[in-house]
Amino acid sequence: MIGTNLLKPHYVFHPTQVARRVRFAIERPSRERNSRLPWGSVIAYDPRETVGMMIGRCGVFDIVVCETLTRLTDDGETSIDVGANIGQMSSALASAAGPTGLVIAFEPHPAVFDQLTRNVRKWADVPTMARIDLRRVAVSDQEGTATLSTRFFNSNHGSASLEPTTYAESTTVDAHTVPVQPLDTAIGPGVSIGVMKIDIEGHELPALSGATDMLSAGCIRDIVFEERNEPPTVVTRLLEEHGY
Repeated sequence: MIGTNLLKPHYVFHPTQVARRVRFAIERPSRERNSRLPWGSVIAYDPRETVGMMIGRCGVFDIVVCETLTRLTDDGETSIDVGANIGQMSSALASAAGPTGLVIAFEPHPAVFDQLTRNVRKWADVPTMARIDLRRVAVSDQEGTATLSTRFFNSNHGSASLEPTTYAESTTVDAHTVPVQPLDTAIGPGVSIGVMKIDIEGHELPALSGATDMLSAGCIRDIVFEERNEPPTVVTRLLEEHGY
């Protein structure tokens, strides 16, 4: 079984990954750490939760999405990261866009936004990266406030959602009232966007519904989003209706 587990591309072509995973398992870190991402940015992360654990063990979280965003992003263009978490995907977009580009990053959770802000400050003086414009706002189909909540926050900082959920009375819930805004309002008309990444725990449909003006005008070239169901879904139908 061990031999089979090691016969994976990221071990065969990058064998130092084996040592990285073994070291992480032995050390079992319990406090914030820093790691250099594959494109050179140094990121601070919590190794006890999902995103941080994957960065600590593998050097990157969700390598397929990172690769996709990097390949789709052109030099000098503007990108949007909806659900930026601690900033790894924003960093990848900024690195791909280069110093004349711009990344607009939305992250509503106050604690995660603080970590995101600290990470972005690390990259402010990197001459090869685009500027990252931080917005502590949740993206939806209306403007106002909403409740962002999760019962898994300690183990996964990216699990908070605006989607209504019924929790048992004994469940400890991490909940915050956060500002919400449609992308049509937050970005404004006529802004050309190269790539938009959306990962907001099931709230993708309201987020895209709040961007129908941008979608209708073809302002967003490529959209990379999380979909938990087999297409066609309400989200894919909405995008198809706008020519995607």
